[in-house]
Amino acid sequence: MQLARERGFNVWASYYPWTAGSGNYGASIIAPENWEGGMGYKYEETIFDPQLDRYVSKDEFLEFAANEPGRTAIVFSPPREEWLKDWITIGGYAVSGDGMPSLDKDGNALTWDSPYEDYAGHPRSAGTHATVLRLAREANVPLMLTLSQLSYTHAKRLGDTGLRAMQLRGRMQEGMIADITIFDPKTVTENATYSRGSNGLPSTGIPFVLVNGTIVVKDSKVLKDVNPGQAIRFPVEEVGRFVPAGREQIMGILTPDTSTMRPSLIDDITDDEAALQSPASPTQLATLTHRRQQDWFTPSGGFDDSALFFCQVHGRMENRETTTLDWAQAMAAKLGVATPLPQN
Repeated sequence: MQLARERGFNVWASYYPWTAGSGNYGASIIAPENWEGGMGYKYEETIFDPQLDRYVSKDEFLEFAANEPGRTAIVFSPPREEWLKDWITIGGYAVSGDGMPSLDKDGNALTWDSPYEDYAGHPRSAGTHATVLRLAREANVPLMLTLSQLSYTHAKRLGDTGLRAMQLRGRMQEGMIADITIFDPKTVTENATYSRGSNGLPSTGIPFVLVNGTIVVKDSKVLKDVNPGQAIRFPVEEVGRFVPAGREQIMGILTPDTSTMRPSLIDDITDDEAALQSPASPTQLATLTHRRQQDWFTPSGGFDDSALFFCQVHGRMENRETTTLDWAQAMAAKLGVATPLPQN
C-alpha cells in the first residue's frame, strides 16, 4: 500500500486494536469447517459468550448457532497480541473500533440511562481509542503518529475522494470543524474489559469532547440531549454514479500495479508469458506444495516476531528467510538463471 500511495493511488488500511473480534454465532467464519477444520482453533479456548461470561464448548456453540444465530460471540485470535506491537508503529494505518449493539446479558436493548455495567458485549464499543493511546504510550510510539492513526488518516483518505466534510476534519487547524477530544496523554486508558460488568466501562483521562464546536463530554461526563453531530455524506446528485462492473474491472481497482509488488502470486509469474523455459540444472525451482485454505487470522501454529512478511509467491505470510527464498527462486525460474539450494 505504501508503494501504491507513492504512485498516487488513494489506498489505506485500518487495524483493530483488540485480541478478539466479535460478531454472532451465525457467522460462517466460526462455523466448524472453518474454525476447526481450516484454522485449527478450539471453541472452548477462543469463543467467549459475554452473556454467559465464559467460553463455550463446541456443543454449546452449535446449539446457539442453530437456535440463536444472532447472539453475540466474542472471538479470540491470540496472535494479535504480537501483531499489535507492529501495527501501532506503522504510519498510514488507521484505527477501527467496529461498535456493537448495546444489549444487556439477557439480550435486551439498553437505554441512555442504563448503567455502564449492564452492557454485555465487546469492550471495543467503549475503549478502542483509549486502548490505542495506552498501547502507544507504553511502547514509546510518537504521539503524533498515534493521533494520525486515530483521526487524520481517516479524514485524509476520505477527503481525497472528494468528500468535502472530511476535508474539514481530522486535524487542528484554523477554519476546520471543531471536532476535538481533550485527553491526558500520560494517564488516558481504557477500563472496559471482556469480563461481565466491565464490558462497557468508560475510559479515563478524557475530560472533554467537542463535536462541531459544542461540548458533549464535560468533566468526563457525557451530556444528555446534546447532539451537535452532522451527517457525513456526499451531496445528493440527480444522476447516480453507479456503473455495474465485472471481475476484471473490480480486480483492476483493487490490485493496482505497483511495479516491484507485481507479479504477486505464482500464477502471475508462471503464466505471464504462457510458458517458461526451465533453467539448466542445477537450478533449484520454487516448490509449491498444496496447503489447506488460508485462514483469515493466522495459521493455527501462530507467528513469531520474524514471521510478518508477505510471500509474493504463495500469497501468504511466511518468515523472512522463506519469503526471500521463494521470491528469488520464482524469479530465477522466470528469468532462466540459476539459484543455488539453501544451505542448512
